[in-house]
Amino acid sequence: MTYHEYAPPRELANIIECVWTRLSAPVAVEVSETVGGKVSEQVLHKILPDGAMDIIATYFPDGTLDDTFVVGAMTRPQFASLGEHPLVGVRFLPGTGGSALGTNASTLTDEQVRTQDVLNHTTLLCDAFRSLRLDPGSAHALHLFSNSLGMQRRSVPTIVRQAAKLLSHHRAPVRVQQVARDLSVSRQHLARIFSVHTGLTPKLFAQICRVRALLSVAQRRFAKSGAAKSSNTAPTGSHEDSWSMLAAEFGYVDQSHLIAEVNAVIGQTPASWRTTVGSDIPIVPVPVVAL
Repeated sequence: MTYHEYAPPRELANIIECVWTRLSAPVAVEVSETVGGKVSEQVLHKILPDGAMDIIATYFPDGTLDDTFVVGAMTRPQFASLGEHPLVGVRFLPGTGGSALGTNASTLTDEQVRTQDVLNHTTLLCDAFRSLRLDPGSAHALHLFSNSLGMQRRSVPTIVRQAAKLLSHHRAPVRVQQVARDLSVSRQHLARIFSVHTGLTPKLFAQICRVRALLSVAQRRFAKSGAAKSSNTAPTGSHEDSWSMLAAEFGYVDQSHLIAEVNAVIGQTPASWRTTVGSDIPIVPVPVVAL
């Protein structure tokens, strides 16, 4: 897989996290499916929740634009048949997708919808993605993208940004009721406005942030452990001990609690994750823009 991320220009960095490109097929799994009595093999790609929303463009092998899709925030891991075609995506910062698109983000949760079914005009958007395919780091193309959505006419409520920042405090459990108190609103009001702009409940967003942060730390530590073994230095402890330490470090009641929450977010136990995609694909914490 050839995957790259490109930072947006400063003036758009409070809405857009990055432009990303995938120029060949990612790690995939083979799934056998019986259709009409016949077994067919389908290559599916596992996509993990990250708390964010994206607009993704697909391209034909010759680089011409095929189609564009809005991908809502995910509450669970999903499998998608992405094929071998190039992809370019624009990922919004968590909490900003609803405002950027001028829509209720909760209506897009766990959905992949063609942009023409969400936006009134897509001509400029397609022009922007044609430019981004040629130069993913182009500030001009991202401004064209922003103009195509009318992003400059809308703003993310301060309470949503503040809540996202507080809820993404990774290394301790976050009580939504306390976050609501800190923001001087009711829990119900916070849940409602947060869902409209992110597509997720505050509680689930906090869980996703914590699990991704935990797996990011685990991946780095296991990588170091592997390097230590390959250089014949003394091992620093078993993986089982490492999960117990991470459970304490990230505020879980115990290791069983950690396992249950990781499984709920990524559809795998920590041990299963460690032996499959966890050792190959980087997991990064959900970024939340500073106020």
